[in-house]
Amino acid sequence: MKRKIINNKDVMGNVLVVLPKYIGDAINTTPSIGMLRAHFPDKKIILLVRAYLVPLFERDDRYDVTVLVDHRYTAKSRLSLLNQARLIKGLNCELAIVMRNSFSDALLCWLSGIDNRIGYANEGRSFLLTHSYPFNSNRHYLQRYAYLANEPFGRPFNHMPNTYLYSDKINTDKYANNIKIGVYFGGKYKLERHYPSDLAIQSLLTIAAEISCEFCIFGDQSEADDNAILTQSLEQNNIEVRDLSGKTSLSGLVDAIAAVDVILTIDSGPLHMAAAIGTPYVAIVGLGTSPWSLVEPKTSLGVSLFANGRGLIDAELIREISPECILAAILSLNLPFKEKEHAEEHWFQKRQSIG
Repeated sequence: MKRKIINNKDVMGNVLVVLPKYIGDAINTTPSIGMLRAHFPDKKIILLVRAYLVPLFERDDRYDVTVLVDHRYTAKSRLSLLNQARLIKGLNCELAIVMRNSFSDALLCWLSGIDNRIGYANEGRSFLLTHSYPFNSNRHYLQRYAYLANEPFGRPFNHMPNTYLYSDKINTDKYANNIKIGVYFGGKYKLERHYPSDLAIQSLLTIAAEISCEFCIFGDQSEADDNAILTQSLEQNNIEVRDLSGKTSLSGLVDAIAAVDVILTIDSGPLHMAAAIGTPYVAIVGLGTSPWSLVEPKTSLGVSLFANGRGLIDAELIREISPECILAAILSLNLPFKEKEHAEEHWFQKRQSIG
């Protein structure tokens, strides 16, 4: 059935965008948000997000968005579906783009009385949407979200913008002559995506033997024990290291990733943060939660090391990526100058390119 194209000028109210719940997925909606801002330069764009995602978007300096917490999922101030719908109903939203493929999110927008409701025809929810589209699982995640910001409006865009997050500089000048390398290998709760501690230690020691560098270890509190092992091994070898596990907010993590010269990271939120703020990366990818071809950042900033062997044990696949491969990937990125004045020049150039 042919769907009616939405005329931007006919939308008089605000625009609601229901974001996915995971960090990487939420970041991957930012090109779509940019497209929506181009559609509606004078309308309020409201992002409905989980509470922990607020720090990623409340500092936005590009798309002029309003961030609204989805209190259906907050522990201390939880709202029912109906009460959350009543809250949204008072915001004069006339258009909703449901980025998350869940029945409850489509129902929320329907109960909120929003006239135009866009989303994929998953979870038997087509009857709740005014513009529902077949879901193509072969599309990259970025293009899945961008499709919902393009197709209903007559396909005015041939290309989508890059992912984007605001970041601010933090002080990392203590060892200004060293290249700054961020590290996020994940904790054991990352399961098959976690880069094992024995290989992680070997990798960092191998890098430090070849490059004058300091390491900054990232992670949340649940990853602190794994990261403590890394930190202790580096300190025992007189290698400069800072362990920020559980010591940064989500926005603080973005800023810390913006301050390093390169980040080594598994397939997780920090990878997509790096791509969105312009920090070069080396991605270490075993068995992910989605096929790598559908989630790999669309940027020339990084090198992806993908375990593509013939192993049959899921947790062992990532071990195919050796410390020597990681070192070679870092060297291939042509890292910045090591002298202090050159390091400062590199920082200025990097900030100009993403600002």
